[in-house]
Amino acid sequence: MSAHLHVYGIDTRDAATLSEKFFCFVPAAEWQRINTLKRPEDQINRKVAYAALCRLVHEMTGVPPEQINIVRSAQGKPFLRLPANVEPIHISLSHSGHCVVLALGPCPIGVDVEQIRPLDVSMLQRDYFPRDTLDSTDSSLSLLTLWTHKEACLKAVGTGLHIAPDLLVMHAPGCDFQSLSNWPKGYGFGEIRVASLPMPEGYVAGIAALHASPQVSMKYLDYAALKSLA
Repeated sequence: MSAHLHVYGIDTRDAATLSEKFFCFVPAAEWQRINTLKRPEDQINRKVAYAALCRLVHEMTGVPPEQINIVRSAQGKPFLRLPANVEPIHISLSHSGHCVVLALGPCPIGVDVEQIRPLDVSMLQRDYFPRDTLDSTDSSLSLLTLWTHKEACLKAVGTGLHIAPDLLVMHAPGCDFQSLSNWPKGYGFGEIRVASLPMPEGYVAGIAALHASPQVSMKYLDYAALKSLA
């Protein structure tokens, strides 16, 4: 049986003009984290991510947004705490530039998005990709794509960067889910399936799931779609 993953890409360029009503269900603990961020674009991305998450979970489950609680593991992975009569939903969030990606599903999942930008490829390859093969035609793009896959995997198993990314070795990224090429034992990486997500120009993203047969449905939310959520 496959696991259906719901993924949302959100354009946050105009999100700062959304009404206060849109953000009213952002949990207090997340507001505290938002206020520690130095860059305004990171603050608005995080606000949009959690506001949209609560409203999307409400649409999926019927649970009122004020009854949707978000808790974190010791490693910082967010979890939904829903009423006992509601099927569990696993979540993952990521943002970069003016883009947020949310993933919701029935199994542990992880997502990561990166804005494409110039990189010091040689240094990063040495530290994080010593056993991975980069595409020589565009090594920065290849490195960022591999990074989104690695971070998505680390988020899915719940360790985050407490496990060094260089310990994961990836196959060539693609839109079809595949297993890892090599990984550290004992964390569940052998069950991981990882794939690239279709993204707007200027971004790359990866998604990972602890499931043998994940399937993704992806939807993009612009400013009008965000307003309709409120």
